[in-house]
This record gives sequence, structure tokens and C-alpha cells, in this order.
Amino acid sequence: MAARWLTPAEAARKLGVSESTVWRFLRREQLPSVKLGGRRRIPASAVGQLVRPLRPVKAEDIPPLTLESPLFALAGRFRSRTAGPGASDKHRHLGAKH
Repeated sequence: MAARWLTPAEAARKLGVSESTVWRFLRREQLPSVKLGGRRRIPASAVGQLVRPLRPVKAEDIPPLTLESPLFALAGRFRSRTAGPGASDKHRHLGAKH
């Protein structure tokens, strides 16, 4: 049986994403492709395998935010009418070393 090939636009429609997202997948080698006649083609089977991971995340899979979250510390500083948080604030609250 011959392999079915999709254009990036067809793959985007099947995945429910923009064509630029498909090109990003191709650049990052998250989606295989070949050049046929000078045009990029993607195996339909590879698109079918990628569809499942792109499904929306369920709300119950997202951990709840707590008051200890660094996000609240940053948001609170910004809302206090002082100068908004800068990069050093972000790194300090997120525990990154700079």
C-alpha cells in the first residue's frame, strides 16, 4: 500500500493548528517530512500519531495555584502601583540563579 503524503497546510488542518506551527514542528524535528518534487511532504501516519499529544489538557491535570506560588508574588508587586517586577524579581521568585 502506498504511503499517503500531506502538505504542511493539510497537516495543519488535520492537527487543528496553524501552518506556521506545523513548520515549527518540522524545524524542531517533532514531525518527519521529506521533499518530493521540491515540495515538503509529511507522512499522514506521522500526523495521526501526533494528534493524540496535541489534545487539550484536562483541568484536573493542572496543579492548583497556591498563595505560595511565585506567580502570586510577582502579580502582587505589580498591582501595588509600584514599579512592575523586573527580571531580577522574576529570577528571585522563581529560584533561578542569575
